[in-house]
Amino acid sequence: MAQAGVLYRVGREARAEYNEPLAGLTEGPAEYIGKGDHRVQSYNVRSTLSFDPENLVPIPKPKNYFHDAHAHLIRTVNTHHLTRLDALFPDIIRWAPINGKLDPNKADFPGTNFGYTEGDYEQRARILATTQDYWLSLWYLLQNDPELPESFKADARRYGLPKDEYLESNHVTPQIYVRVARRMQGHYFLTQRDVQYERFKPDTICMGSYNTDAHAIQTIQTEHGLKPEGDFNGSADPYEIPYRCLTPYGVKNLLVVAAVSASHVAYSSLRMEPVFMMIGHAGGLAAQLALAGKTSVQDVPIAKLQSALTSAGMPLKAPYRPWIELRTITPPPHRPGIPIEFEIVDRDVRTPLTRIAWNFDGSGETQAKGAQTRFTFNQPGRQTVMVLAAENEKIFALPALLELDLGAGESANREVHYLNATMTGRWIRARGPEIEYRGRVGFLDEGRNDGQARAEFATTLPRSGRYRVSIAYATAGNRATNVPVEVKHADGTSTVKVNQRKKPSPFAFTPLGDFSFKAGGPASVVYTNTGTDGHVLVDTVRWLWLGE
Repeated sequence: MAQAGVLYRVGREARAEYNEPLAGLTEGPAEYIGKGDHRVQSYNVRSTLSFDPENLVPIPKPKNYFHDAHAHLIRTVNTHHLTRLDALFPDIIRWAPINGKLDPNKADFPGTNFGYTEGDYEQRARILATTQDYWLSLWYLLQNDPELPESFKADARRYGLPKDEYLESNHVTPQIYVRVARRMQGHYFLTQRDVQYERFKPDTICMGSYNTDAHAIQTIQTEHGLKPEGDFNGSADPYEIPYRCLTPYGVKNLLVVAAVSASHVAYSSLRMEPVFMMIGHAGGLAAQLALAGKTSVQDVPIAKLQSALTSAGMPLKAPYRPWIELRTITPPPHRPGIPIEFEIVDRDVRTPLTRIAWNFDGSGETQAKGAQTRFTFNQPGRQTVMVLAAENEKIFALPALLELDLGAGESANREVHYLNATMTGRWIRARGPEIEYRGRVGFLDEGRNDGQARAEFATTLPRSGRYRVSIAYATAGNRATNVPVEVKHADGTSTVKVNQRKKPSPFAFTPLGDFSFKAGGPASVVYTNTGTDGHVLVDTVRWLWLGE
């Protein structure tokens, strides 16, 4: 593709370019959030570990030993008194233990791969060697570091490299795991909107269905210290991939079946091996049709291609989900204190909506239920309106969002995400079943109910008055029904017990209550797992100004 001079991109689009909420910079100064750049998500090596003592080579100390990059694992082991590798990596069951071997998708190396895409063979070889050493450093440290307890190291040494694999490269895979590199700009450019909302295509050749999943791109300094930047993990329904994503402009005899035409966000979902297999299958059939018909790949008869794919058992049609959007009936400019009328726009709704829930202020409270409604905002700034809707209480639409600019001035609202919370104890990433929560990832405690897990969300509020404090969490059967949540406010400290097995509303956020705060005074929310009867999940806390 590149050698043929076909137009392509490397890096990520700006959020505004295709109206993709997940695009661009994800952390850092507010004025740079959403900006595009040339960077790609991190690579690693997907090499194999063996736990078969008859087919095992000890982990060697790599030529370039990256001790400090993995030293945080030493602190985790020692802080929590871990004695086994599977206690450090509770996701080990997902490493596909088959025939005494494992595939640990670990040791991403953000930033090291920036020169890989356009690099020559020598540069790519250097990046591969460095990434192999980085991967080996992780396992060597866990088996040998003097600061680790002997019991843990002894368990870690049960794992090694496979004696019968990768003989030519010292039992470590010779391939780097390229999650994304070049992306063609072809006859159709797939975006986040295509993988979530506009999912049906007349020239469909197969489907994607994996989450929108980007690994960290870089590590940057923020006001809260060093943070990984660029990673996200959102939802996607099965969506149709059009043949036009495979066809370039200008070149008549070239089909692109891996670096297909898609944005950074869309490609983060599409980039799965089963999808590449299906696209490759379609590309092969299309090439045969072009040759047989003595035509260009751009003019392949789509009906014949789809018929051949269907005959081969390829599923082409995505399942239905209702699709709605929002709009204001009241013309802009919109201002605080002046009622604004809203309505739902049916983009693809096949039976009447039987459940509608509006939220205007970010609290998670259901504030209206009809197809048309009105709301009056109490302060300037940017606000997000959300509607959740369903057909027959069974088929849910994805959340419909509308961003509103309510004029000049700073909002008194504040929000703290778990990445900026002070957390102690062991927490793991988790999701929930709610339709809104498919696009969110929270942190779940280990469920020991021992008071050792603690998460403090603190902020400085710019204005005195009453605030509604709302928290986000995902429900599940293993959640605690009695999570103690402390709110520190102007009148002292209040403890609210939260039942995380169910919600009073369908939204991710749930109001804890209304409290008085003084500008610059204490404003924090603290979770613990003291005496809880299940797991505790934390996500985001909001302080929403109500008035003086």
